[in-house]
Amino acid sequence: MHSAFRQLEEKHLSAEVVKMLWSPRMDLIALANIHGEVLLHRLSWQRVWVLPVTTNETSKKVTALAWRPDGKALAVGYGSGQLLICDVENAEVLHTSSLNTAISCMQWTDVSEKLLGESVRLDFEDSASTYLPRFPAPSKSYSALSKIYKEDNAEDAKKLDGQERLNILVVGCDGSNVHLLAFGICPIVVIDLSKITDTQVSRVVGASLSRDLKSLHMVVEQAAEMPASTGSENKYDVNFITYGTPVLADRHQEIALFALKYGTITTLTEYLNNTLKAMSEAYEDILLEMESKLAKYAETKFTPGTVSDDFLQLLMWGKCSQELQSFLLHELSEKGLKKMGLSVESSYTNIQKLVIKHVHSIGKALLYHLSEVKGMSLWFEKYAVIGLSTTQIEGAMTAVGSFILKANELLQVIEISLQNFKAFFRWIYVIILRLSEETIPPEISKMTQKDVTFVAEFLKENLQNDKESIKKGSGFSLERVGQYLKREDLSFPQEVLENPWQQFVDSCPNLRDSKLLFRHHANKSLYQLFDALEQEVKSVLSKPATVIGEGLKKEESSYLLYQTVCHQDDKKIFTPAITQQTMEESGTLYTILTTEKSPTDKVYMIRKSTQSDSVASVLEVCFGMLGESSANDSTVSYRCMQHKVLDVQFYDEATLSVLLHEDSSDGDNFSVLAHLPVSSFTEKSYQPLAGCKPQLLGAKVLQTNDLGPSVSQYRRLQNMKASYFAVSGNRRVSCVMFSSGRRVRVFDMDAEDEGGGDVDDNDDDDEDDKDSKDSENMDS
Repeated sequence: MHSAFRQLEEKHLSAEVVKMLWSPRMDLIALANIHGEVLLHRLSWQRVWVLPVTTNETSKKVTALAWRPDGKALAVGYGSGQLLICDVENAEVLHTSSLNTAISCMQWTDVSEKLLGESVRLDFEDSASTYLPRFPAPSKSYSALSKIYKEDNAEDAKKLDGQERLNILVVGCDGSNVHLLAFGICPIVVIDLSKITDTQVSRVVGASLSRDLKSLHMVVEQAAEMPASTGSENKYDVNFITYGTPVLADRHQEIALFALKYGTITTLTEYLNNTLKAMSEAYEDILLEMESKLAKYAETKFTPGTVSDDFLQLLMWGKCSQELQSFLLHELSEKGLKKMGLSVESSYTNIQKLVIKHVHSIGKALLYHLSEVKGMSLWFEKYAVIGLSTTQIEGAMTAVGSFILKANELLQVIEISLQNFKAFFRWIYVIILRLSEETIPPEISKMTQKDVTFVAEFLKENLQNDKESIKKGSGFSLERVGQYLKREDLSFPQEVLENPWQQFVDSCPNLRDSKLLFRHHANKSLYQLFDALEQEVKSVLSKPATVIGEGLKKEESSYLLYQTVCHQDDKKIFTPAITQQTMEESGTLYTILTTEKSPTDKVYMIRKSTQSDSVASVLEVCFGMLGESSANDSTVSYRCMQHKVLDVQFYDEATLSVLLHEDSSDGDNFSVLAHLPVSSFTEKSYQPLAGCKPQLLGAKVLQTNDLGPSVSQYRRLQNMKASYFAVSGNRRVSCVMFSSGRRVRVFDMDAEDEGGGDVDDNDDDDEDDKDSKDSENMDS
């Protein structure tokens, strides 16, 4: 049907686009350009947001895109190995994973209720909201928290609420690793293909998990042996590998519940990390100025004794040397002292609030959720396959407890420092007013014995000028709070020997070695204990991926599909067009791919049932004349007897979309957008894939099937040199990219063009040629 598909938009793009993908639920399309930016557009081509390049790498490239099945999150894979999960509403990065090697392909699979039954729905109630208070709303004064956590989404920062069934993101990488992440964030399987292949795997070209979670189908490149004379070429064997994943199908409920716990615990640790950043943000180095002034005073004073001696004499006898008097009046000054006192009090109070409101509540929530994961590990019949280690979980809980103890210690240090600082600053302020012969307010003129004690304690702790403080650099140590916010041992740890509880624990071996008591690390800072906590939690949460991955089994030997040769001076490595889809009616996963650079004469369809004893089969397809030929039907494409394939994708489960290149007899070149039903691939045309080995796909052993007559709908895209496209059966739309990569046409696939086709416009053709030349110049 020549006039099928109605054109909606034709738009120019500011930069060359390398990836496109439609949302499965909304009229949104994600675009990735050569600069590493990801753009989200509506069907009307209104821009929703732009995700900028996340690092300073100018060559950072987006290599894969994948939508979460509910359309509320977008996965973005980079050549650096970084994987981002972004919120569709505002481009907020919900989760970041580092996979170490470049990401080559991604596909996000949801569990089929039709294939696995109603048991796929998650039927559980998280009791955390009953026993735990809500996350405290982050204050706008702390940018580390307020920029990341909004008032209503702190608990659901990963956007996992409302997930009714398990969905899994399959990520293939350059090298030998394939990662499966539940809900896109929780690693549940890591497969190292190098352990089961004889040669080194260089790249995973395509990977898809069947919707019944029973099998994983992969297309991988492996280095082939080359003769010594061809040193400038690299030869690769492209193989089709199938993994049986029945453990995912059998334990999908348990994996889903663990993944949700993973999301909650990861959110809590990230919240703690950002809270520590907010504490560092609230901390001010104002006291370093006073330390430097005291150090300068100590170096220039001529009278015998230390700085502490001078202040003690002033405290006990009210005598002040000329040097100290000059220091108080000119170096510290009344104005400087007031400013310093307010800054210290404000800084300490803000840190105190963050510890009480955020660190305590998040730490307790972490202990609660880790306890639930520990309960999972003890339920051996259901969760043994996940590989949770009770001992590791207990270690993580101990690390959280030690972190909370250190946070309580910081509160004590802040409380003591505040009362000592207030007493010292008030006393010095009175002295400066007296030396300046100014009126002293009656409310601060008198000092109680307690105030004298606080001042004496301050002088003893901070102005001793001992060896430790000299090593520090200034010779003094006024700051005892800031040391807790550094990744180094405490310079001045708190004395705990006189603590009655600590003495009792040390005297009782059973308590000293008990796992029920959290260990106190006297010399460690708060940041050091957080790093230990984070490492312990990562060890607990990452183990299931290794255990489940090792439990998967390879069903059969890899099938050699084709061979490709890459010259070392080639800038781009050939990547086949590949699309994969699970057919729910038959429980079969189809893989369609090309074996040559586009435009190519043939494509190959590989099918394999998800049953473990099934045999993979292959079908070779070409496209001759489009549409059925009859005397009364004028829809047949007489202009071209053979079409070449530019790109191929599944439109939906029942329909395949192909982007074709047409060389007409009159010399005009056209691109064709076409539909054909999957049912047109007849059963008898398939041949066992194993029978093609050692021959390659495309050898004479395979019979070519012309599916041109089976094309149900098509449209010539006049004045357009197309390169690739993105289609969505759910949204009934298609977006076709020009060969320049800087211009697109959008089509409504569920409506016919009222105008009966494209309008011939020479200006469009000239513009496309210009874009193509610009693109070629950019590539060069």
